[in-house]
Amino acid sequence: MSSLFENRIPDNLYKPLLFLFLSLLIYTVGFGQDYVSDDYSTISNVHGILQENHIEYSETVELIGERFSVQLIQQLDSKGEYLLQSEKKRINELFLNLEMNPKFILPKLKAVHLIFLQAVTRTSNILDDIDNISFFEADSFQINVENKVDLYKLTEIEQRNWWIKKLKYKTLIKHKTDSILALSDEEEINKIFNQSLQRDIDYELCKLAPFLKDQELKLIILNAFLRAYCLSFDPHSDYLSSNQQNIFISQLSTELYSSGIYFSIQGSTFYIDELSPYSHANTIKEINIGDEITGVLVNHEMLAPACISTEKLINLFYGKKTTSITIEIKSLKDDKRRIFTIPKSVISNNFNHTFHYVFKDATNEIGYIQFPSFYSKYDFDSNSSAEDLALILLDFKQRGISNIIVDLRNNGGGSIDEAVELLGYFIDYGPLFSITSKEYPDGYLFKDMKRGKVTTGKTVFLVNGLSASASELVAGTMQKYPDALIVGSSTFGKATGQNMMPLPSKKGIVLVTTIKIHSLDGSNYQVKGVEPDVVIPTYFSKPFVGEAKYDYPIRHKRIRSFREVVKRDEPIDSLKFLSSKRNSLQAIEALNDELFKKLTQHEKIPLNYYMFTDLQVEEKIDTYWPQPFDIVSLESNDAFMNESNRRINNLHDPILGETFLIFKDWLRLTKKP
Repeated sequence: MSSLFENRIPDNLYKPLLFLFLSLLIYTVGFGQDYVSDDYSTISNVHGILQENHIEYSETVELIGERFSVQLIQQLDSKGEYLLQSEKKRINELFLNLEMNPKFILPKLKAVHLIFLQAVTRTSNILDDIDNISFFEADSFQINVENKVDLYKLTEIEQRNWWIKKLKYKTLIKHKTDSILALSDEEEINKIFNQSLQRDIDYELCKLAPFLKDQELKLIILNAFLRAYCLSFDPHSDYLSSNQQNIFISQLSTELYSSGIYFSIQGSTFYIDELSPYSHANTIKEINIGDEITGVLVNHEMLAPACISTEKLINLFYGKKTTSITIEIKSLKDDKRRIFTIPKSVISNNFNHTFHYVFKDATNEIGYIQFPSFYSKYDFDSNSSAEDLALILLDFKQRGISNIIVDLRNNGGGSIDEAVELLGYFIDYGPLFSITSKEYPDGYLFKDMKRGKVTTGKTVFLVNGLSASASELVAGTMQKYPDALIVGSSTFGKATGQNMMPLPSKKGIVLVTTIKIHSLDGSNYQVKGVEPDVVIPTYFSKPFVGEAKYDYPIRHKRIRSFREVVKRDEPIDSLKFLSSKRNSLQAIEALNDELFKKLTQHEKIPLNYYMFTDLQVEEKIDTYWPQPFDIVSLESNDAFMNESNRRINNLHDPILGETFLIFKDWLRLTKKP
C-alpha cells in the first residue's frame, strides 16, 4: 500500500491523506459493529443457564478464564488460515481475566472484531494476489493432525507461502489420476493446474466474503463467543442459534422439512450426494446423484454455493423460512446446465431410517440391522428409533430368524430414552445403568421394568470409534448380560448427557451437560470408551477420533455399585483366539500403521508434479470385499427399496465379514449337545 501512495501522491500530502484514510476506515468499521446491551443480554442468559444446570459448574468456573480464549480462537480460525501469531496473542491477552459484565465484555468483542477483520482482509488480499504457480518446483507440504505445533504463522510472507502450498496440494490431489496429463507437456499441465487452483481461490474468497461484511462479521463474532464460552466447560455443552436449533432438532427425527437434495463438498465443488425417496426432487429425471450444483438463487441472484455461508445454505435446502429452492445443476450425464425450482415439504429423513437384511450361508441365517442413530418421535406421524427396531425384530421373528447383528458403527447417539427402550427388547428384566446429576449426586439407577424380551436368540452389537453416547450406553449395558457379544473396536468414550435449554426471545438454545453415565459396578467408559469383547481392528478409528481428542473432557469419579445382573458366561477367550487365527484383517492393521506414521511423523509431501504422493492410503482397501454369506434386503417400504439395494454394496466390508464368522464360532461353541 505504501508504494501505491508514494507513487501517486505528492510527499507533502501523503501523510495527512493517509491519516485521513485510516481515520475514515476505523470510523466506518468501528461505528458499524458496536456491540450493545442486547448482545450482552444473550451472553448473560447463556451464562445463567450454565451456572444453574451444568453438572460441574462449580468445579469448572475457575478454569474458564484460561480456557476461553483458546476456544474463541478455535471458533474463529481453527486451522490457522487467517490469524498471525501476533493477532492470536492479542486475542489471548484480551481475556486473561474473563469477567462476566457488560463493561468488560462489550469492548472486548469490538476489539476481537477489529483484529479478526484485519486478519481476513489480509488473507483476502493474499489470495487475490496468487497467480500462475509452478507445479514443477522443488517444494513440499506438511500435514499436522496432532496440533502439537503452532498452526499460526509469524509473518504475512509465511502465511502467503502456506496458502500457495495448501492450494497446490489440493490441486494435485484433485488431478492426480487425470489421464489427459500423460499426453501434456509441462506448460500445458501448469495451465490446467492453475485454472483449477484459481477455482479453489475463488471458493476461499467466497468463504471469506461474510467476514468482510460488517454486520455479518458481528454475528459471527458473537456466535463464536457464545460457543466458546459453552465449550470451555466441556466438549458437548454448546450454543446453537435459532436456525441451527431447527436443523439440529430435525436431524433427531424420522421426518424433516427439506428439498430432498443432500449434497457433499469435494474441494470447491458441490455434488448431489443423495436424493430423498419421498421428495419432489427424486421425481425429476434430469436430477441425479453425482450432478454438480453450480448455482443457488439468493435474493434474485444466482450464486455459486461456495459463496453462501454454510448455515445459510443449509437453511435454503432444509430450512422452514422458504417453501422452495431454485438451483442450477450441471448434469453428470450430458454436461448441460439446467435450472430447477424444487418445492420443500415434510419428508422422511432417510438418514434416520433403520435398514435390515438377512445374511445367509449354507448353515446359518443371521439378521442384520443398520441402526443409524437414536432418533426420537417429535410428532404423531413419525416413528422413533425404538419403534422402528421393534417392527424389525417382529419381522425377524415371523421369518424364524433369532440371531441378530445390530450395527452401531458410526452411530453418534441421540435420545437416552430411546436407548432405554431398546435395551428392554434384549433383556428380560433388570438394572441397566446409573447416572449422577445435580439432583442425584449419589447415583440414580435406570431399570428395565417390563418383563420379557423380544429376542429369543443371540445378539452381536458391532461398534467402532465413532459409536458414541447412547450407542456406548447400549454396548456397555449389554456387555453385562448373557446372549450378547460386543464386537469391533473401542468406542468414542462419551459418557455424558445433555439437555436442550431455550434462550429468551427465540435467540437459540444451549446444550448443557447435566448427567454423567456409569456402569452398574460404579465404573464408567468416559474418555476411554467401551472395550469390545472381541476386537476387530477398524481403519481410521482411534487414535484419530474419540473423547480424549477433545479439549477439556469431563472426568468421572467412580461411584457406588448397584445390584449384580444375571451371570454372563460366554466363550470370549476362545472367540478371540479363533478370530486372531484368521488373516483377512491384517491389511487393515497394516493400513492403520501406515496412516498413523504418515500423520504423526509430519511427513513432508512433495508438491512437484512428478514426485507427488498423498496420504490417501484408504484407496488401497478394496471397496468390494467378498463376503462369506449372501445378502438379502428385507426393506418393505417401496420408497426406500432402491436405497436399501444400493447399500448392499457397502456391506461388502471385511469387518462385517469377520463379525459373521465370529458369530458362527459363537453359535458352534455354545450349541447345546
